[in-house]
Amino acid sequence: TDEVLTALSELTGKDRDKIHPPKGVLTQNVFPCDEPWSHDRPHFDGGTNRWKFNDTFPLRYGVHSILYLNDVELHGGGTFAWPGTHKTMRGLAISNPAKYPYLFEVNSDMHLIDIGEPVEMTPKCGDILFYRDFFVHAGSRNVRSIPRFACRSGWTL
Repeated sequence: TDEVLTALSELTGKDRDKIHPPKGVLTQNVFPCDEPWSHDRPHFDGGTNRWKFNDTFPLRYGVHSILYLNDVELHGGGTFAWPGTHKTMRGLAISNPAKYPYLFEVNSDMHLIDIGEPVEMTPKCGDILFYRDFFVHAGSRNVRSIPRFACRSGWTL
């Protein structure tokens, strides 16, 4: 929509005409479970699959988004975010381009830097989380009684 393109333009400083909408979406549904609550392993998009050679630079996407399709309560399968990590992880990648030709190598060396403490997101239905490449985040188990429904997309800039 015009509103989403305007928001992305304001967030990134890029002209609206340079922002290309996603060609599809990935559903990310988290159903209730009986396991103890915890969050998953921290990662950033594109860096988790050793066999999928996502080049570190140039990056495929500039911004990612998660559209939440229902309210998410604490421990309800929400997203965890590590604020500021898009800068620190990008800094790691830039520090040694020969060592980090692929996003998987950058993600694998996350333990070398302090990513800080996570924040559990509790979005409402219709909220959109926009985040930059290299932004560290994780899903979590859902110990609530209702599923968490969401759609994830990547935006090229």
